[in-house]
Amino acid sequence: MKILYLTSRFPYPLEKGDKLRAYYQIASLSCDHQVHLISITDVDHDKSDLEKLRDLTASTHLIRISPYERYISLLHALFSGIPFQIAWFYNKSLQKKIDKLAHDIQPDHIFCQLPRMAQYCVGLPYPKTLDYMDSFGIGMNRRASVAKGWMSWVYKMEAGRMIRFEANIAKKFNHLTIISQQDKDQFNFPEAAAIHVVSNGISPTFFEFPKNSIPLYDIVFVGNMSYLPNIESVEYLVHHILPELSPDLKVLIAGANPASRVKKLATEHVTVS
Repeated sequence: MKILYLTSRFPYPLEKGDKLRAYYQIASLSCDHQVHLISITDVDHDKSDLEKLRDLTASTHLIRISPYERYISLLHALFSGIPFQIAWFYNKSLQKKIDKLAHDIQPDHIFCQLPRMAQYCVGLPYPKTLDYMDSFGIGMNRRASVAKGWMSWVYKMEAGRMIRFEANIAKKFNHLTIISQQDKDQFNFPEAAAIHVVSNGISPTFFEFPKNSIPLYDIVFVGNMSYLPNIESVEYLVHHILPELSPDLKVLIAGANPASRVKKLATEHVTVS
């Protein structure tokens, strides 16, 4: 089968959850199918990173989106009711490029990662799958509940827009997937009943380390440390869980781009890497 796989970020290096999911899905699909990757990007990528995907795909296409195009789309979204999350990644000039690539490739199926890319797919005349991953709308509602001042209002507005978008876009796809049953259960529209749960896993190589070495740490938290839920998790770990445990415990917080809030957690017993 010839599969056109669309992502909102080039899926390498593997420092974010959506990149990890896309990379390993593409690696698995490429064993039996011909995968063509289209990724939106606003940065330059190392040649070695590009080769990681070129080794797995029949073709790899990066489409540059400029800050100007993004801000024009955001301005349009302000008055049109489109979620800002969708507008940030969508532009009509990019749509024309994707349409042409799809026409040239003639895929048997389109796999779209995340609703933020769904707008590019709805007009393409091929069977298609949308991977929600989780509910952005519910996530925005949660942020609204903890945000302060005018930001709470912004998150609340975006949550309403995103929840409506997630429900409406489901009608445009032949198949729908999501990471967990918990996320699926939070959707409240008829098509949600047909969503397939495709859970994440952990690469076996993650556990390839010397088993007879002396541990340097008692607890290790691994993740994208610029991601708000991870930030809040390690803050809770350090401020509320560790005080209840042995004062001699050594903790390692390891992950890409640690936020300033995470860096502040570093102590004699807590290492931020």
